[in-house]
Formats: sequence, structure tokens, C-alpha cells
Amino acid sequence: MSPLSAAGAQPDSVDTADRPRMPMPVRIDESLWASSVAPEGMLEWWFVHDGSQVVAGQRLAEIRIEGARHEVTAPAHGVLRVMTFAGSVLDPGSVIGRVIPS
Repeated sequence: MSPLSAAGAQPDSVDTADRPRMPMPVRIDESLWASSVAPEGMLEWWFVHDGSQVVAGQRLAEIRIEGARHEVTAPAHGVLRVMTFAGSVLDPGSVIGRVIPS
């Protein structure tokens, strides 16, 4: 019989080293809009280029909501993939990029 049960459960010891790691979204925190009446913000600029190695907590970009500037930081270590260009209008919760774990 296979190491998997008939119900499809995983065996007790599963090697996760070969599994692909999922990209982490670089998401604009909706709480930044908590004290704002503006329905949107703007991505002012990126501090890091697409394809660059980043570390968790590193400053990646700056957004502006009603004149206030806010920093966006990396959610994990990895390679940054930019999905939104500077000057783009953002809604609360927008995903502006992804960090591919390395």
C-alpha cells in the first residue's frame, strides 16, 4: 500500500524542500486609509528596482494618501517583482508587487 492513506492524507514525514515557495504579495495596508476620506492613494516611487534582492522589512516604495506619505516594506526575503508603476492610483488593499522567496 502507498504511504498515503485511502483518504489522501499526507504521510507523517513530508519533505517540503522540493516544493515551490509561494510569492508574498506586497500589499498596501488598508489601515492607512483609516483616518482618510480619500478613496484612493498614489504610488509615489519605488526605492528598489524590479528583480532586486530584498530582505523582510526593507523599505520598498512610498505611497501618498491625502498628502501624507507612507512607506511600504518587504513582507519577506527574496526577489522583488514590481506589478504597479510609480504614479499609479491605488485602492485600499492594492497589491503593487510580489516578493519571490529565494
